[in-house]
Amino acid sequence: MKANDTSVETTELVLKVLDYAHEQKLDINSVDDVTKILQALNSTINTEAEIREFMVLLKVTDKYFDINAPKKISDKQKLSN
Repeated sequence: MKANDTSVETTELVLKVLDYAHEQKLDINSVDDVTKILQALNSTINTEAEIREFMVLLKVTDKYFDINAPKKISDKQKLSN
């Protein structure tokens, strides 16, 4: 895939971090927790400024999933009826 590899890698990392945070019950609003997750995933994001910037992406993505998940469940139930 040639389309801006950095964007693709960042998107993949966001999804991995969110999954890890939810599985381990860690807080994506905590710099310490996000730092631990990024270290566990061997990320190159390591300065506090980079981590805080990345946290914005995490929060936006998490909010998007929270908003859309109930709608998708509802749509799926309608289809099964």
